[in-house]
Amino acid sequence: MKRWNLLLLACMCLGSVCTAQADTLSLSEAVGTALIFNQELAAARADIAVAAAKLQQLRSQGRLQAGLDLSFTHLETAPLLEVPPIDIPLLHTSITLQPFALSKQDMLRSSLSLQKVLSTGGRIEYGEAQIKEAVAALEARVEAKADEIAMSTVKAYLGAVLAQRMAEVAEQAYRVVERHVSQAEAVFKAGMVPRYEVIRAQTELANQDRRRLDAHNQVDLALNLLQDFMGVTLEEPPVLSTSFSGKENMDEELEEMIRSVMQSSPAIKALQARDRLYSAAAASARAERRPVIGAAIGLELYREDLPLTTPEGYAGIVARFPILDGGLSQAREAEQLALKERNVADMQRLQNGLRLEVKKYYFDLNSARKALQAADKAVELASENLRLATRRFEVGEGTSIEKVDAVLALSLAVANREQACYQYDLSYYGLRKAAGRIRTELDGGMKDNG
Repeated sequence: MKRWNLLLLACMCLGSVCTAQADTLSLSEAVGTALIFNQELAAARADIAVAAAKLQQLRSQGRLQAGLDLSFTHLETAPLLEVPPIDIPLLHTSITLQPFALSKQDMLRSSLSLQKVLSTGGRIEYGEAQIKEAVAALEARVEAKADEIAMSTVKAYLGAVLAQRMAEVAEQAYRVVERHVSQAEAVFKAGMVPRYEVIRAQTELANQDRRRLDAHNQVDLALNLLQDFMGVTLEEPPVLSTSFSGKENMDEELEEMIRSVMQSSPAIKALQARDRLYSAAAASARAERRPVIGAAIGLELYREDLPLTTPEGYAGIVARFPILDGGLSQAREAEQLALKERNVADMQRLQNGLRLEVKKYYFDLNSARKALQAADKAVELASENLRLATRRFEVGEGTSIEKVDAVLALSLAVANREQACYQYDLSYYGLRKAAGRIRTELDGGMKDNG
């Protein structure tokens, strides 16, 4: 395992800010680090856990519930049953009964009760469906967010690679002009060229020096931007180990690619889950108008101190019939159906946006492929032109201006080729992101590097 993987583990243990010596960093490792430390992604995953907990809460409402009640009551005066004297005319007498205590002054009570919902009219079932679809929508949103983070990190990484390539081109051009200055000074001392040839070469050397300094500054900025996307800070910037490919092929046709995107896009899956959620929510609102039926059983566990009027146990069926809720359930149902209609418009807008995104990256990829072929040819011709210009200057048949122009032409041709490689790779990963497959491809790269 590379030291970079160990660094990631240490960062996970010590916190979001980590310091380490410079080490190699591949594109897949950069994306993996960004996915680990991105706080929006962590919050989205926490939302999924919250929704799953709500599902357990809802399911508990339909399960058997038991309760144990304990109570102690003290009465100032125990209630008495007093019967007036009963006259017996035949015997010319009356019977007087002593007052009878209905309960004790101190009463201890313990009772066990069991309750079970038999039917909620679909409230629990549709509520479960709502939460499940909400979880599915959140999971799809997490996938879409992860793809966005991966694409942003890929763009930052490729941008840093491009900046480094541009710095290398500027550095190489500077070295060539620097050697040309030395050569021009030597030829001038030999009396073969006039003084302005040396001045022209020295002026271009100063210009190239400024260009290479600007290019190195761009490298620093690009590497800092990459670390910002990754969510880590290093003492030494990493050495980027993934170079431009410029040759990954897309075998699918445009229409086939669009159909694949429509089937696999996490953003579309999120809206599809949301559509099912609104349907379940509307059905749940309708269920609010249906009766709720349950069974209840109670048993007194301690009966010595209880009043005589208290039963030892009971069992029965409890039913609640909604009669009038002021139109609340109908309003809730109408709200969910309206949200469902709006979701249809959101789905259409998203599909149109994905089609445009796929077409853009597809055409950019084709354009970059052609530009890359043209750039390779331009580099070949510019290299030959520089060779000839150098030869002519060495034998006194060419000027310093021709040599410098040839250096600049080659530098520009190489820069254009690097730009074409950057655009090609960016378009390639953009198509993968639109299809929801960018992380799968980069995971393969991680395994290859592991």
